[in-house]
Amino acid sequence: MKKTLYLVVILILIVSLGTVSFAAKTTVGSDIGDVYESNIKPVTSNSLFPYAINLKCGYIDKNGKEVIKLPSNIGMAYEFSEGLAVVYDKNTKLYGYIDKTGNYAIKPQFELATFFSEGLAAVKKNDKWSYIDYTGNYVIKDLSIVPQAPKLKGENPNIYFCGCFKDGYATIAVHTTYKHEDITLYDIFTYLIDKSGKMLMPEIEYKYIFDFSDGLAQIKVEKEGSSFYSDMADNCGFIDKSGKVVIEPNLIMAGDFSEGLASFRSADNGKYGFINTNGEVVIKPTFEAVSQFKDGLAQIRNEYDTCRGYINKKGEVVIEPTLDVWALPSEIDYIRGKMYQDKESLDFSEGLALFRSDDGKFGFINKKGQIVIQPKYIYASFLGFQNGLVIVGEDISTGNTFYIDKNGKFIHWHNK
Repeated sequence: MKKTLYLVVILILIVSLGTVSFAAKTTVGSDIGDVYESNIKPVTSNSLFPYAINLKCGYIDKNGKEVIKLPSNIGMAYEFSEGLAVVYDKNTKLYGYIDKTGNYAIKPQFELATFFSEGLAAVKKNDKWSYIDYTGNYVIKDLSIVPQAPKLKGENPNIYFCGCFKDGYATIAVHTTYKHEDITLYDIFTYLIDKSGKMLMPEIEYKYIFDFSDGLAQIKVEKEGSSFYSDMADNCGFIDKSGKVVIEPNLIMAGDFSEGLASFRSADNGKYGFINTNGEVVIKPTFEAVSQFKDGLAQIRNEYDTCRGYINKKGEVVIEPTLDVWALPSEIDYIRGKMYQDKESLDFSEGLALFRSDDGKFGFINKKGQIVIQPKYIYASFLGFQNGLVIVGEDISTGNTFYIDKNGKFIHWHNK
């Protein structure tokens, strides 16, 4: 069981850090199934949207007009971030980047590639991770975290994945192996590096450390006698960019800060509430489950089997818990990886949130809880609306998906 759990954590860390990985069919990188391939959504005022129709990829504008038509060797196209987009060459089975004219800015040469963030993108070539700039020049080449982490436990340490930069730092996942009886198991540690490749606080060994958000990064401390579960869920705290611990690692199942608040689970009653960046409880732990605050609202569930609703930053219920509960993060979601819950939870995005009706179909509500797009879709992107459009599908047998606007109007095929 322990072996299985560690392998799950490795998978989820790949998801969390934002990889773009191989897919056999011609497709685009914002497919709902592609959550497992590129979990970090590029933060951009993007005006172009990828599509794949009849084995050919391209980009449209928000009105559905074709802007870029890519050659037939391109088997996968992703969203633009900071002016460049990752594309996959079916012939060479390598990744590169195009600009908004559709021309290569960086030719396909990488085994893995990530979105650009803060001017850099992580790429893997010849089984080594590096960071490049917009021209493809190496800024951090053949990154090696191992010499910087003298307290790293286990054998055969290897950089498993490099994440995108956020607030000046990027998360690096390192896995090691160790023996348990006659079975070889994997362990995972995460670190933060700056844009020179230098590790933040190499002299301190946290079990996990995650991206900065609202100026704070979450840490997890491995304590004597702790279990796998407690490694992932307990002993959570926060540090600032100087490495100073500003919230002691005594929290249980803490979420990352978002809009100034972070969730936590009470050791007294097992319920969830929220703290501010000073570690002060501002919303008392009275909820069975919660999500991060997005667009000023957070999902809540009052009892284990009841429906979900939404609260504001005062803890006031603004949308009564009458919506389908299936998508709220749970303890199991947390074990699968704390950052993973962001993609499964149905938070508000651009003023609208996804919901599921009694017959299992998806639609969208506004912040008053009013239905603005009727539930008629077999599935819809958990990412919600991005730059005015969202991906939905009506026929599960074909897997075809398309873009709609905030009025529910068909704009263009996404994947067909």
